[in-house]
Amino acid sequence: MRRRSAGVGRTGTYIVIDAMLDRIQHEQTLDVYGHVTCLRAQRNYMVQTEDQYVFIYEALLDAVESGHTEVLADSLYLHVQHLTTLYVVDDPRQPAVTGMEIEFKVCEFRSLIIANDVRRTLLIFRWETICTVVYKR
Repeated sequence: MRRRSAGVGRTGTYIVIDAMLDRIQHEQTLDVYGHVTCLRAQRNYMVQTEDQYVFIYEALLDAVESGHTEVLADSLYLHVQHLTTLYVVDDPRQPAVTGMEIEFKVCEFRSLIIANDVRRTLLIFRWETICTVVYKR
């Protein structure tokens, strides 16, 4: 029987991401496992699913790889102009695309790569953990 928790898992996911982003900024380190364990000691079911755990790593990796993507308020007009400008693609058979479309495609592509890398890493970690437990018996 699966217990419902009224968003505790999602809330825990957000808390871990926020705390790890602060830690990365100040200490250049992170400890997702340790932080999740600490949260669960205070309240059960924080970060409930493997998908939420994977999402934490995906979000952190994306934040680190993206760097600063903020736009200063006084530059917003120019940024929007860039995003709405049509750009011609190298292939003349392809239609022109906006800066927004290009930016979105880059995000989409990076997200696929990050998701695959994180899942692969977690599978390796899980396998190594299982092997360690089995061989210690």
